[in-house]
Amino acid sequence: MKKITLMVLLVFGVAMLFSFSTVEANAPGSEVLGEELITYGDFNFSTSELRFPDPVFSAAFGVAHNWGSLAFDSAAIAMPDPDQPENTVMKLSLSDPGQNWSSFFRFTTIKPSTTYDISIDFKVVGTTDNLGMRFAGPGPGLEIVFLNHASKTEIPDRDGWHNVQFQFVTAAESNYDSIAMWFHTMGSTDNYALIDNLVITEEGSEQNIIIGGDFEGFLDYAPPAELTAEPNLYGFYGENGEVGSGSALLANGGLLGKLVNVATGDYQFEMVFDTTELAGTNLWVMYATESVEEIGKVTLVTGGVLVQNWVSVEGNTYSVSGRLNAPAAATRLVIAYEGTSGLEIQSVSLKPIMVIPDSPFDPNIDYFQGPNMLLNGDFEAFEVGMVFSESQAEGAWGSVGLDGPGVIASLDGSNVLAIGQRVGNAFSSAFVITPPDLEVGDLIRLQYDVKMVLDTAPETYFRINTSFVGVANVDHYRIDLIVLEDGMLTEGEELLHMPISVEARGNDWYTVTMDFQVTTNFLIRTNSLRFLFTPNSATDFLYIDNVGLYPLFESEPTYELTTLNITENDQDLDIGDTLQLNFTYLPIEADAPSVVWSSSNTSVATVSETGLVTAVGLGAAEITVANEDGTITDSIVLSVFGVDDDAPGTGGGCFGTSVGFGSLMIITILTTIGIASIAALKRR
Repeated sequence: MKKITLMVLLVFGVAMLFSFSTVEANAPGSEVLGEELITYGDFNFSTSELRFPDPVFSAAFGVAHNWGSLAFDSAAIAMPDPDQPENTVMKLSLSDPGQNWSSFFRFTTIKPSTTYDISIDFKVVGTTDNLGMRFAGPGPGLEIVFLNHASKTEIPDRDGWHNVQFQFVTAAESNYDSIAMWFHTMGSTDNYALIDNLVITEEGSEQNIIIGGDFEGFLDYAPPAELTAEPNLYGFYGENGEVGSGSALLANGGLLGKLVNVATGDYQFEMVFDTTELAGTNLWVMYATESVEEIGKVTLVTGGVLVQNWVSVEGNTYSVSGRLNAPAAATRLVIAYEGTSGLEIQSVSLKPIMVIPDSPFDPNIDYFQGPNMLLNGDFEAFEVGMVFSESQAEGAWGSVGLDGPGVIASLDGSNVLAIGQRVGNAFSSAFVITPPDLEVGDLIRLQYDVKMVLDTAPETYFRINTSFVGVANVDHYRIDLIVLEDGMLTEGEELLHMPISVEARGNDWYTVTMDFQVTTNFLIRTNSLRFLFTPNSATDFLYIDNVGLYPLFESEPTYELTTLNITENDQDLDIGDTLQLNFTYLPIEADAPSVVWSSSNTSVATVSETGLVTAVGLGAAEITVANEDGTITDSIVLSVFGVDDDAPGTGGGCFGTSVGFGSLMIITILTTIGIASIAALKRR
C-alpha cells in the first residue's frame, strides 16, 4: 500500500490533504466540556473469552460482527493464545456435550469466477482426523481438509503452530455468502484446534476479505449480563435489566446505576434510548450516594410525555441532552424506568461543564525562553536500534512494559524516537520523566518535532497524542495530533487557556508548541510526558525529535555563577615542565566569569593569569581557580619530581659522578612520606 506521509490520502481518486494549523484557545469565561466521566458508556465490555453465538454476533460486537457458530456444532470460542496471552486466537473444541464437531463461520462477499488465495495458521492439540474449511452458500460448498495439506509448514517461534496456503477458484454460477471452518473433536475435550491469521484475498490483491481474521479485538466485547445490586467490573449495577453487547435493557421498574464521582456543580448529561411504546412511560435521571437515594432528580418522560427541553425523538430513537446539576457531591448516576414495552439504552454520557479561567499569559509580553530542562531530547546520545523499556535510559526516557516500545531510529539525517506497532499490543508509547524542580505557577513551554507515516487517514486511528500522565494514567494537557483542539484539559478540576501552534519544518516534519502553567493538580497527578500511538499496521510510525520543556520568563533572566571546575585532574610533573589548565562553569547560561589563578607553594609551582603552570621545584602544590571575590573555587594538586639543580651536593665535583646526598634524601622523603601531605591537598 502506498504510504500516507502526514495525512495525505487518495480517496475515490481525489487527493485529501490533512494538515496541522494554529488553534486559537477558547476565550476566558466561556464554557467547555471536560473529560467523559462515564467509562464504558457504550456498554461494550471486555471479556476473557467470547463464545460464538447461533447465528451471528450483532453489530454491537464491532469486529466480531457477522461471526457465528452452527447450532448443531460445539461453539467456537475466542480466547487468549495460551503461549502468547497478548494474542487472541479461535478455539475449536468440544464445548457442548454430545457435539463431536466444532465450527465457526463468517458472512462475507465471495465473487463468482474468481481465484482466492487462502492462508491459515493453526495448531492441533491432541488428535483429530479432520480440520477443514469451505466456501458456503445456498448450494454445494467449495471445501478442503487442510490438516495435512502439502503446503503445511512450521511457524518459527510458535510451538506446534503450522501454516497452510492454498487456492479456491469459484465457478461462474457460484453464489457463496460465507466461509466456514470445522474441527472433529473425536468426542474428547482433550482434542482441540487453535486458529489464527485467517487471510483470504483475491489473486493479485492484498485486501483480506475476512474482517477480524486475526481475531484481535474480539475480547473487547462481553455478552449481556443481568444487572444486580452489586456493581460489575465496569461499575454498573441495578435491577430488572441486563447490560452488555452495546446496550442496557430495562424492564418495568428497571434501574441502571453507574459508579461515578461528581463534585457540586453542573454537568452535561446525554443519553440515547429506544422504546417501541412511549405511552405510560416514566423516566428519570438523578445522582445518588450509598446513603442518599436521590440528588438533583430530573424527570425526562412523565406519563409518556417528553420533557421537550431535554428529549428529542426520531422514529423510535430518543436523544436526551441537558444540564444536570449536582447540588451536592455524589458517587452514583442513576436512571430509573417505568413502562410496559421495555427500554433499550444505547449510550450514556456525563461531562463536567467548566469555565475557562483567565489566561496566565500576558499577550503584551514576548516571553523569554530558558534552557531545556530535559536531557537527551534530541536522542543523539542513544545508539540507533536502542529499544526503550521501563528500565529508563539516560535522561529518564522509557516505555511502559504493556505497550509497544519506542525505538531509536535514524531518519532524515538525525536520530529520532520511532513509535510503531508490536504484535499483541494495541498501544505503543514512550515517556520521559518530568523535572522534579517544577513549581506551582511556573510558566512552561512544551515543544517537539513530529512526523507521522500512516497507512490510512489520521482520523482512523484511535489515539495519536501527547499528554502529561501520572500513576493514575489520566491525561493532563493532552495534545491531539489527529485533530488539534483547544482547551485540551482532560481532568475535571482544571482548564487551560493555551494557544497551540504547529509550524511546518519541511520534509513532512512539524514543530508543535504549547505554553502552559504548572498547577497544584499538575504536580500532584503527573510525573511524565507521554507520546501515545495506536498504529493500525506494522508500517505505521510516529516519529518524535527535539523534545524540550523550557521555562518562560517575562524578561531575560540573570544567572548567578554557582560552580567552577578545573578540566584537568591532579598531575605529576618534572621540574621545568609546563601545563595549561582550563576550567568550565555552571550554569552555562551565566556570563563567562573573570577568574584568579593561584598556587599554594610558588617554590614548587607557579601559575599565570591564564592558568599556565610551571613546575619550578620539588614538592607538592595546590593550584586553585576562583571567581573575583573568592567565594567559588576549584583546585587540583601538582606533584613535582626530578633533580633540583640548586640543591646542595648536586654538583659534579672532581669525580664527575656524585649525585649529592642531600638530593637523594629529598627524593627519598618525597617518596616515603610525601604521599600523606599530597593527599591532604587533594581536590575536594
